[in-house]
Amino acid sequence: MEYIKEVPTIYEDIGSSRVLSFEVPYMRFFATYELVYLAVMLNEEGTERIAKKIEELKFGRKTIEKLYAYRYDTDQRGNPTPWPLAKLPLPIITENDVEPHEVQAPDPVSYKLSIDVAGISDFLQLTLLSFSSHKELIIYRGVEPRGIVRYIINI
Repeated sequence: MEYIKEVPTIYEDIGSSRVLSFEVPYMRFFATYELVYLAVMLNEEGTERIAKKIEELKFGRKTIEKLYAYRYDTDQRGNPTPWPLAKLPLPIITENDVEPHEVQAPDPVSYKLSIDVAGISDFLQLTLLSFSSHKELIIYRGVEPRGIVRYIINI
């Protein structure tokens, strides 16, 4: 798989909880663990179809495209650090204790989930926006280090 990569996993100690996470590639490439996020939000049975759509990028077809993964870091005074080099960690959905909650939201949101991870409420928010020409998936990590991942989906 040209665009789907194995990435390092890390344990994050957040409060009294321990969360197994992976480092999200900045853009263009996908971690294998990201496919689960896409499959859940696109209502797919597994990740195989998602992987095939991503691999169509090598033929110039932009069916599923990652725009960016951005980590909101701050310095010691609380000022934002522009485009930090550290990668954004996201929890591995299949390896952690997760509890999703559907959230009602206005148009153009077609589906929104708030996910508690390892007992930490609102750890993640996943939002699927539907437009006439495409869909957008936005993953927001609400726990330090905060961050956002954004995808464009044309399937």
